Amino acid sequence: AEISITNEALLSLAAKSTGMPKEEVGGELLRVASGTAEISLPALIGFLRSNAAPDAPAIAAYQRMCGRGADAKAESCRRTLRPAIEEAVGLRPEEAISYWDRLVQQVLPDAGYVSLERWLGAYGRAARTVRLMRVQAT
Repeated sequence: AEISITNEALLSLAAKSTGMPKEEVGGELLRVASGTAEISLPALIGFLRSNAAPDAPAIAAYQRMCGRGADAKAESCRRTLRPAIEEAVGLRPEEAISYWDRLVQQVLPDAGYVSLERWLGAYGRAARTVRLMRVQAT
């Protein structure tokens, strides 16, 4: 089944689920829908997954962590992940420190060094998890 990319409920859901301004969502959905006026469920899910949070702040945070090195230390990544996600999706005072600790451990479980690709993957998974948990809580 497909849904029109001009559907108001779809545009609201996409804006809320991505943090993208509502004015930009339609154009991005059109791009994902390959120029057609409708989007399939798999394409919509892919769009929501890949746009859980903007990459630019995560890339900047990573560059600050690793300086001139090729990879960042996992410990620095774990410390930086929560503030990066809070910046991207907002802070909720009711979310306990233990919630964030478990989330960070889940998306960055082992020690060593973290590549940019791995950092962006962990950042995206954490942002999706936070958004999903917040939707379920409402």
